[in-house]
Amino acid sequence: MNSALTVNKHIYGILSSDERLCKMVDRKNMFPIVAEENAKFPMIVFNRDAVQVEYTKDGVADDLCQFTVNCYAKNYTQTVDALQRVRELLELRCDGYFRRVTITAMDEEWNDNVYHQSLTFTCIIN
Repeated sequence: MNSALTVNKHIYGILSSDERLCKMVDRKNMFPIVAEENAKFPMIVFNRDAVQVEYTKDGVADDLCQFTVNCYAKNYTQTVDALQRVRELLELRCDGYFRRVTITAMDEEWNDNVYHQSLTFTCIIN
């Protein structure tokens, strides 16, 4: 059984292997949890927000996981375009790791001359 503990590893694999996304955001600027100190814009930072384990009398049934993918850039359009591609890659995804991925929230802001877009997903882990 897969575990929600490895969700960031799977997100990185999906995002960093997509050539269209990597043309928008260099794969060296995709980070789990926190960006490196000298990271350049645009960048993507993703993190696991919450995990809920569903149990049956036979043991663990499913890991339900919430995670957020954030894009930061000096240009608004770059954040929108990159997160649109992230949405295409992750929303309703079903594969060997994810049973189903859905969007539960979207947000945007501008702070310190940087645009920020975020997508929050909820998923069931196979």
